[in-house]
Amino acid sequence: MPTGLSISALVSAGFQLPFYLAIAAAALCIAARIYHGRVAKPLTASSTVTIPTETAAIS
Repeated sequence: MPTGLSISALVSAGFQLPFYLAIAAAALCIAARIYHGRVAKPLTASSTVTIPTETAAIS
């Protein structure tokens, strides 16, 4: 029986195109949220729009 047994294998890894597309999509989602102001400034009560309930009669 052999006392010392050695096995070697060449392994390489790299990122494929779908990984880079997922990173780009995530970055665009974050940029859109910042652009629309949901991350930068939260919605406050002072920015709501009030609609009058009564209208003037046209004669």
